[in-house]
Amino acid sequence: MVAGSDPPPAHAYADYSASLEMLGYVEDVRQPLARYAVFVCPILSGSGVRVKLLEAFAAGIPVVSTTLGAEGLARADGQFCALADRPANFAERVLALFENPGDRRRHGGPRTGRSGGQLEHGGNHPQAGG
Repeated sequence: MVAGSDPPPAHAYADYSASLEMLGYVEDVRQPLARYAVFVCPILSGSGVRVKLLEAFAAGIPVVSTTLGAEGLARADGQFCALADRPANFAERVLALFENPGDRRRHGGPRTGRSGGQLEHGGNHPQAGG
């Protein structure tokens, strides 16, 4: 599933476009998020708070992100989500969550109470703390 008001065109996903559900803008992201087992955030460039990542945390969905994707939210792998920057490691982390349902709770964000930390508001951006 790809949700957002300005997603990349379907051809950007090569041979996988037929396997993707392109939702476009959604009024309430909680409904589509509730249907999925893992949230992936493979951000490689850019800046700013990843609002979709916060929404996945709030929904209790396990998250796999790049370090940049979780910048300002998670400082260490396993703190609020799984972090991986190399494509092979990223894919391994996603597959591991599907293969080990118990790990989903561990990487389900602050709402689960299993991360040992909490989100703190510092200035204009929430930051991971704990």
